[in-house]
Amino acid sequence: MTRTRFLLFLAIATTCVLGVKFYTARISEGVQESLPDKQAQSFDHAAECSIKTPDSMSEISLQSNLARIAGQLIVVGFDGDAPTTHGAKQVTRHLAEGLISGVLLLGRNISSQEQLKRLTRALSQPGIHPPFVMVDQEGGYIQRIRGFASVDPVPSATFVATRLSVEQAEALYGKLATQLASVGINVNLGPVVDLNVNPSSPVIGKLERAFGSKPS
Repeated sequence: MTRTRFLLFLAIATTCVLGVKFYTARISEGVQESLPDKQAQSFDHAAECSIKTPDSMSEISLQSNLARIAGQLIVVGFDGDAPTTHGAKQVTRHLAEGLISGVLLLGRNISSQEQLKRLTRALSQPGIHPPFVMVDQEGGYIQRIRGFASVDPVPSATFVATRLSVEQAEALYGKLATQLASVGINVNLGPVVDLNVNPSSPVIGKLERAFGSKPS
């Protein structure tokens, strides 16, 4: 992970944590305002304790809702390439409970076209929210899916930018989106706004993962 991406990740994570804390504080204020005077006083007294345990169904419900709110910000990877593996069962359960919002499929999760379809069907079972099923199918060096009859190989971003027109690029990526959907994938990840400012960069430049060196 590059330093810029790490800092961006850290900023997003910090924002999420602060957002959840703010949400919790607002909910707690609302609960306190709705209580009678005596109950409100005991609520204030309890708030002074350094260690809190759920003592009512409303607090348990609040914790459950917060877990699900936080879960909508989380996508995870897992081990295994079949619905029956421990990793797949675990994330399927977490998706159904709303504790995560999606999964990222890596090479270890993909072995054949039919296997991938079985896996994505299992992961996409109805839950609290439709899950994100993600993959890194950028093109060029970064393609998790290879050798599938229904998913064509894709050239690198540098090739697309230097050899194809904008219309040809749109057609190429539109076709890729349709093909990925046919195997149960609904999000394709790629560094679409990275600039090739350092051609010797082992992360972007050398792997041809940028469309150019200028924002335009």
